[in-house]
Amino acid sequence: MALCLKKRLPENNFYTEFNNTIRSFKTLLCFGLSQSSKKIWSLWGYMYNSPKKSHAERILLQTVESFFSENPAEAIKQYTLAIYISFSPCSKCCDSLIDFMRLHNRIHLDVRISKLYFPQNSLNQEGLKRLRLSGVSLRMMDRDDFSECFYLFVNQQKLFIPWCDLENETKKYSAALCYILNQVLVLEICYSHTYFFLSSSKLGESR
Repeated sequence: MALCLKKRLPENNFYTEFNNTIRSFKTLLCFGLSQSSKKIWSLWGYMYNSPKKSHAERILLQTVESFFSENPAEAIKQYTLAIYISFSPCSKCCDSLIDFMRLHNRIHLDVRISKLYFPQNSLNQEGLKRLRLSGVSLRMMDRDDFSECFYLFVNQQKLFIPWCDLENETKKYSAALCYILNQVLVLEICYSHTYFFLSSSKLGESR
């Protein structure tokens, strides 16, 4: 099923798709939509991309649009849309998110990413830069983010179990994202992990 609303994500699915050290062949997106003044979500759930049809980001935007269409009184309120996603948005999905933000400028978008999707692709690079310039909060997930995602969407009675090399991979992906967004190596870590940005060994994931 591509979309599941107000349902917990199976634990195995979380570890399979969000693990930033292994290859995956689909995109998993967890989200929570809440009024900025409240902690309780008005809408939440998770979704996968539909191969050759719709990317997970577009399924999300359609879902949120439907929520506001069905609840017109909510459309005038300030909202935060929190996204935890296994792969960064591609160029076209970045543009879709930007268009959505322009249409719904009362929504603050917070995107946390496990792995970068073909970061060597210049179109994807430009898309991420446009997304950041549009005011979207954009960052790679670290151990705390993975733990938070697990708590919110998987199981609140169990503790998140970090996988081997989680923190090292987070540093590498953060270095690559730093390079993309700034186009200058402003952090020393970017120098030490440049090889990762050019490597194809872990960039062959499919959406």
